[in-house]
Amino acid sequence: MPRLFVHIGTPKTGSTAIQYFLARNFEALRDRGVNFIREGRKREAHNLVLQARRAGNIAAVMDKVVAEIERRPEATHVLTSEMYFGAGAAQDLAGALPGALRRETRILVYLRRQDRFLEALYKQRVKTGRYHGDALDFARAKLGNGNYLRALAPYAEAFGPENILVRPFERQLFRDGNIVCDAADLLGVKGMKDLFVPGSVDNLTLSHEITQLLARLGRATDVNIKDIIRHLSQDPPEGAARSGDCFSLAERREIMAGFEATNQELRQLYRPDLPRLFTMSDLAPGAPDTTPDATERLHRMERAQDIVFTALEEMRAKIPA
Repeated sequence: MPRLFVHIGTPKTGSTAIQYFLARNFEALRDRGVNFIREGRKREAHNLVLQARRAGNIAAVMDKVVAEIERRPEATHVLTSEMYFGAGAAQDLAGALPGALRRETRILVYLRRQDRFLEALYKQRVKTGRYHGDALDFARAKLGNGNYLRALAPYAEAFGPENILVRPFERQLFRDGNIVCDAADLLGVKGMKDLFVPGSVDNLTLSHEITQLLARLGRATDVNIKDIIRHLSQDPPEGAARSGDCFSLAERREIMAGFEATNQELRQLYRPDLPRLFTMSDLAPGAPDTTPDATERLHRMERAQDIVFTALEEMRAKIPA
């Protein structure tokens, strides 16, 4: 069993759930020989390591991380942060580890099919007011974010391609359909019955229409968009949560065609056991196109308005007079 796992995300692949599992079960996991490293960690993620790197002080933080690992040489240790993916941190992380420990390190990464990843990224940017345009234009401009082969190359160079654990983010591949169970299996966690296993603690995936409406509210008013999202997440009304609603079937095919060669190369390098890196049956010839027509789009926008303004009324009702 490797002594150190470095979980690098990617974003939008259940990282929050994995981190929450490790934090909530800290003592019980230590008893099972899995240590969720304390050094360099703020709450559930080791973002302080990357912050120290940006400040030119990563060596001091990583020295403490290594010391913690060496105090329990028999255990499996875990570092985790989405910020490590694509942040140029591979060489610095590898350079901060003693040679023997570096050889016993595995880089764990979950990859979401690029059309779904770019959709999630688009919604996030629109929701926070950082992008105001069309979804397909955004995807075309951000295709580089989906080049996973390029993003993983520095880790392969620093740690060796044989030490990169690539896991497609597809729930049918996970035990009980839960990414936490998949990660626990890789970490060698024995017995899960007495552990807290979250279902999903990721941010609510709002519909395209609600995402756009919140963005307009954020630009035109002083409404705190995060408060609305938090309110909707507590008990999502029907139609609030929806994925796969930004791109048409033809657009998804276009996006994925652009990644066909690099995904195949990545599969051959890291997952030759898989026939394909991602399941693509929904994009195959003859697959149904679920893109809503004009009438359905109008209905969804009206529903989004009802949901958001009802949420605002419910939030105002809770404010003491």
